[in-house]
Amino acid sequence: MQGWVNPSFDSFDISEVASSPPKKKQSKLSAFPSTSRKKFSGKHCFQKGGSGGSTSKVQSSWKRNVEDNVPWSEKHTPSTLAELAVHKKKIAEVEDWLKRHLSKKHPSYQSDSFILLLTGPAGVGKTATVNTLAKELKLTIQEWLNPTTDIFQKDDFFNNIDYSSYPKYMSQVAKFEEFLLRANRYQPLQLGKKTETNDKLILVEDLPNKFYRDSQTFHSILRRFSKTTRCPAVFIVSDTYSTEINVQSLFPKDVVASLGIHQISFNPVAPTSMSKTLTRIAAAESSKVGNRDNKPV
Repeated sequence: MQGWVNPSFDSFDISEVASSPPKKKQSKLSAFPSTSRKKFSGKHCFQKGGSGGSTSKVQSSWKRNVEDNVPWSEKHTPSTLAELAVHKKKIAEVEDWLKRHLSKKHPSYQSDSFILLLTGPAGVGKTATVNTLAKELKLTIQEWLNPTTDIFQKDDFFNNIDYSSYPKYMSQVAKFEEFLLRANRYQPLQLGKKTETNDKLILVEDLPNKFYRDSQTFHSILRRFSKTTRCPAVFIVSDTYSTEINVQSLFPKDVVASLGIHQISFNPVAPTSMSKTLTRIAAAESSKVGNRDNKPV
């Protein structure tokens, strides 16, 4: 046995251990050797002028990746009237209606109300026109967004909780009516930078689903709003092929005539306007790629 199996401590010598210099400790849990750890260390990577790149390069690369993931519909949103792919006559018609009703102090319920209805196919620039004109006229937009339905149920396990202190449940219809009345009655809060004017605009594009099944409730809210309104409201409804969700069910001709609602119908985007818009976007994107390639590495 001793001929072919050597003991583990056969060559152990205390004098050798005492005379030999201490070796550097290396962690057994490391996946890289000491040279690799030095190369991939965070301090070396973010050190200015190091081979791993500077902090500014890493930040610019991260910012570029974030910008590349933003959809073009948000990145290239029209900021001026010239960038809109909408016919100039439609833009002028909406602008004229807004200016006329912003100058009024009291609504004329019989002839002309403070409600504007924009219709047309989806994606023709109805919302973009309103947002761009509001920016040009320095208006504060108060937009209605459908809230999530918060159904609250009591838990029998916790019987000692006073549920009367919890907020009461409100349907989307009740919240919508409250939104119209409050936006109509109160001025917007001036937070941060003050605007030159206190004029505001109510924008409604996404209606509660119940109105598509029960349009009479929606019409009664519109009548109450028309009698007490102090600021213009724009309703945007896109044309659909559905029999339940369409303009005629929400805004029938008798309601439009009785409330004096002004309707502007948008046409599909012309090929020339679409070509100009795509050319502008392509030029902006190509300039970014060109500047990126010309930067020294």
